[in-house]
Amino acid sequence: MLNREPYRRLFTGDNPNNDVPGNDESQNLADNFQFDDADIIIRAGGVDFQAHKFILSHVSPIFKDMFSLPGNQTSQKGVPIIELVESAQVIHDLLSMLYHSVNDPDFNNLNDIHRLLLALRKYDVEKICMRVAKQLEAKAAESPGRVFYIAMSSGLVDDVARTAAWHMLSQNIFDLATTHVPEYNQFHVGTFQQLLRYHVKCGDVAKEQCSNLRPQGLDWIWLQCRTSDCKGSFSDRFPDTSDDRLLSSRNQHPSVKRWWLDYISALGERLKVQPLGIDYSDEGFLKKYADGASKCSICGPPAMYQLTKFNEGFEKQVRAAIENVPLELDEDDFLL
Repeated sequence: MLNREPYRRLFTGDNPNNDVPGNDESQNLADNFQFDDADIIIRAGGVDFQAHKFILSHVSPIFKDMFSLPGNQTSQKGVPIIELVESAQVIHDLLSMLYHSVNDPDFNNLNDIHRLLLALRKYDVEKICMRVAKQLEAKAAESPGRVFYIAMSSGLVDDVARTAAWHMLSQNIFDLATTHVPEYNQFHVGTFQQLLRYHVKCGDVAKEQCSNLRPQGLDWIWLQCRTSDCKGSFSDRFPDTSDDRLLSSRNQHPSVKRWWLDYISALGERLKVQPLGIDYSDEGFLKKYADGASKCSICGPPAMYQLTKFNEGFEKQVRAAIENVPLELDEDDFLL
């Protein structure tokens, strides 16, 4: 839901909407907004867009109030002109989504999305804002840090910002803490700490799944093999737990294999620093432990295949567990 409370810096001098008047190319932006029955002209960046008060007032209470204010407005052939501080491109995009709502513009540039969202929020055009927010959210996997900043500064905390924070879990926490994202300079340190705490909690929960296994059946070779040459103990790798989490249907402790314990322990360390998005099919990683299984004539042949199949279900278990981790975001202290 769009948060309508203004941020301290939203309309100050560093607002990314502020532009210098456009050039000849920007004048072309108004070509689709020339109406014989226009009763208002929106001037932005030196470009005049002809529009209709009724349409703008219907979607924006801010525009409605602006049109009702008394005053000496400049006019062009009797049509009043309202000058806005936004760039011509931003107003073009806003009006395009309003007048041509069947096909929304495809925004490839996050800066363009940010500028438009700030304008939509400023003029309280919530319906269009939600449409732009969907495009922003679609870019969260590719640029989670930037999308998080744009969402927070645009009042999209409960949906887009949280989606972006989720995708940050696909980054190694050490990369997250050290990778330079220009927008991070605008964060209050408390916000960044909240993101890091969330990542750490999710990493702990993800690693915990390695000692809280749901066997997905008991046909895995590391549970069925009864040879003694690769026998291991679950508690050797996870001293805070016990084999009780891997009980068979006969309530007997299965013979857990040492090579598999090495694998699940190493997988837990990976998940701790990157809870989401690790490559469970990493052939080099799997082969390292499948090679360990090859020392056993029973475990060796099916080990690689079974590890791959096990991971398909285990990845879902991990995702389901970290989905329950709460993310605390304080939007009031978001910006410096």
